[in-house]
Amino acid sequence: MIPEVVYYILAAVMTVGAVGWAMIIWKMSRTFRLAPRLAGAAPDDPPMVSVIVAARNEEKYIGRCLESLLAQDYPNFEVVAIDDASEDGTGEIIAGLAAGDGRVVHVRSGPRPDGWIGKCWACVEGYGKASGELLLFTDADMVYSAGAISAAVGHLVSGGLDALTVQSRVLVPGFWPAVFVPVQLCFSHNKHSMLDVNDPAKEAAYFLGGFFLMKKESYEMVGTHEAARGEIYEDMFIGRRAKDAGCRIMMVRGEDHMAGIMGRDLGGIWRDGRRGRISGGRGALRAPAVFTLLLVAPFPALAISLLGGPGSWALMAASGACAAMMFAGTAAEAFHGTASRWWHVALAPLGGLLLAARSIAGLTGSVGVWGGRAYHLGGRQ
Repeated sequence: MIPEVVYYILAAVMTVGAVGWAMIIWKMSRTFRLAPRLAGAAPDDPPMVSVIVAARNEEKYIGRCLESLLAQDYPNFEVVAIDDASEDGTGEIIAGLAAGDGRVVHVRSGPRPDGWIGKCWACVEGYGKASGELLLFTDADMVYSAGAISAAVGHLVSGGLDALTVQSRVLVPGFWPAVFVPVQLCFSHNKHSMLDVNDPAKEAAYFLGGFFLMKKESYEMVGTHEAARGEIYEDMFIGRRAKDAGCRIMMVRGEDHMAGIMGRDLGGIWRDGRRGRISGGRGALRAPAVFTLLLVAPFPALAISLLGGPGSWALMAASGACAAMMFAGTAAEAFHGTASRWWHVALAPLGGLLLAARSIAGLTGSVGVWGGRAYHLGGRQ
């Protein structure tokens, strides 16, 4: 029989986990209630917008992305599409669309200079071909409603903003993304709270790489993507520099206007965990303990409590509360911002186990793969 003191020690640990989940859910509820939504209409004198899309090995998605951009009702824009040394048919798809529509500027990325990682070089090359007063950086797997650019420009202009970044609806193209992504997104409301980003008094600042619209002069003021050339998370870096420089930035919810893919398959999910480690973030060292406590430990603890004995009730209550809040938080994320279904939520423990295992694995080794390219810790190729 398990000693009573062991039950109480485990119950105390699970109580810490339950308190952690309660804080996460409270922050989630504030975001869902208070975060601004993308809303606006194109101004009477619409400024020229250059949409910059860097694409590497995106033949599966780039066509529908560009087609949704070309279907925009905004009257004054161009699409600068950069083939970032793709090894598939991405370049041919861009070339075909450019041949049929003069609004598409096809850029073939040249060799990257030493010290440049990720898509920063491709974005700088696209910026060099852009003629717009406003620059819209987006991912190659995004799709848009016809009024997305009009709403974004209207929101930026009417709000007197220098930059606007938009949270899209998350598409989950398979089993593992569907059970993993809602669990992962629960943790975005803590360090990366949208409300904190929008508060000038708070340090939190970043852009979402799927969509950020920025005045050209502001983009140049923060050093363009050249300043982020050694950063894996270049969008977060540029957002941080923009807020530090005094730019008026805002993050809004735009699930009704756009959608993008997160976690394309199990392999992609696993490799993405290396991305955080490559960036050298201190959070990569804390994450395994937090994820194990909140996502994995409640279930064996609940099973142990079923053995019975003095003190088992305390462990059952604490671990049960922690597990219940995990399901509640995952359900809230799944139904507010992703395409996951209820049965994916029921399998959230699998997503939690994957997130914890990925964070632990990310502590080992020195090389990761992102976008088909290998990177060493610290961001060096």
